[in-house]
Amino acid sequence: MKNLFFSVAILSLATNLNAQCTINPIESSGLVTSGVFNAEYGPYGNLLEGKNDIAIFKNSTQSGIVNLDVLNSCNGFETVWTGPLDLNKMKGRILNLDIDGDGLQSDIVAIYDNGNSTITLKVWTFNFVNSSWSFTNAWTSSIGYDGTKIIDRVVAGDFDRDGVFDDIAAFYDYGNSNTKIHVFKFNSILTLAYSWYYETSGYDANKITGRVVSGDFDRDGFVDDIAALYDYGTGGAKMHVFNSNGTTITQNNPFWETTGYNANMTTGTLVSGNFDKSGTINHYNDDIIAFYDYGSGNVKAHVWSNTGNNNFGYSWKWQRSGFNVSEIRGRVFQFQNKNDNGLKNYHVAALYNYGTSTDKYYKWTNNFSNPWDFGSNTVNFCCIKEVSIENDNSENPQNIDLELFPIPASDILNIKNNQQPIISINVYNLTGDKINITTFNEDNTMIDVSNLSKGIYLMEIVTSNSKELKKFIIQ
Repeated sequence: MKNLFFSVAILSLATNLNAQCTINPIESSGLVTSGVFNAEYGPYGNLLEGKNDIAIFKNSTQSGIVNLDVLNSCNGFETVWTGPLDLNKMKGRILNLDIDGDGLQSDIVAIYDNGNSTITLKVWTFNFVNSSWSFTNAWTSSIGYDGTKIIDRVVAGDFDRDGVFDDIAAFYDYGNSNTKIHVFKFNSILTLAYSWYYETSGYDANKITGRVVSGDFDRDGFVDDIAALYDYGTGGAKMHVFNSNGTTITQNNPFWETTGYNANMTTGTLVSGNFDKSGTINHYNDDIIAFYDYGSGNVKAHVWSNTGNNNFGYSWKWQRSGFNVSEIRGRVFQFQNKNDNGLKNYHVAALYNYGTSTDKYYKWTNNFSNPWDFGSNTVNFCCIKEVSIENDNSENPQNIDLELFPIPASDILNIKNNQQPIISINVYNLTGDKINITTFNEDNTMIDVSNLSKGIYLMEIVTSNSKELKKFIIQ
């Protein structure tokens, strides 16, 4: 069955060779999330579960039509869904969850403000069996719910403690420093219950906007707690922690506070994860990272390392000059490695605004064996830049008429050649590495591919006066 899944997934990926390798990051502020949005498999047919795919909502070329684009590993962004929406009515309310209960954070929820004092929870679920996306309007509130009152104050978790990461908590601003935490619980597939878990007066939700994360801050094994960096003004800040027991949420005393700290300098950059490893991989989301803007292009990564029972130790682990924090606000998210042993290294990634033709993202990598060994690098959206068979043909008007078969292949790959003799053949994987192959006959039209691993490859076929680039699949 795993082999079947693998074949279906690869066939889906193969349609996206002409990928979109550039984006305009500014358009994705508050409209981006990370998750497990591709069916990728290891050498033994096991699903690689790391959370290192990116999803972006953006306007299409048609007025009033929105695309959901997903970064498909080295193949760039591919549009997986298109429909009529208004991005302004969902900005700052995009979440990654496990709505369909498959055990992976492979689904997306947008809390959509309908503009008539109601909201709708719009859900996109990814099916790993056939690598397809489905969409539904899961729940609509009654009259009197203003979606603008929760912008940049929503988080995902397991707030009902049913073992599934499928719930949402939102800080609703009632005005006059009155706040409630609303909880949306998906009790079963696309069945939702709504309630509120917490209410307080004297708490201004606007003081935490853009600085709210979920996690397991009390280390009870459930990602059902919330941390919020509260701005007290005049250089005072506190990290508030709200703990859930499955039915209620309680605010505890601030577990970190300081003077001379402007919390607004971190807005839109907070991420939770197990960044210090805490001696175990089971502390899933108990640390916090934020990027503090010191002005003039100077930045530091501030970290709050959980020392147990909601307590945080504070320090900084990375700094850089020539890095403008304003270029990543609203576009920072948690990343995890995809590997074969189930150990997920927690990292941070951000869409840095390099301009309207940005072709890479920023990634901060945490060394699993050395906690807080925190380095940074940039990663291209496409490993092979704008590979396009059509473009290649247009640049070579004398291109040959070639066909590869069978597709997918396993042992032998044949080349149907209707015109010129083939001089040489080169095979590359999607990261651009050249692969050694063996041919069986003089005209190079029968090739042994039995040594190739499952995946998508590119074949460069050269004749005396032309060349052509073909894609093929090994299953």
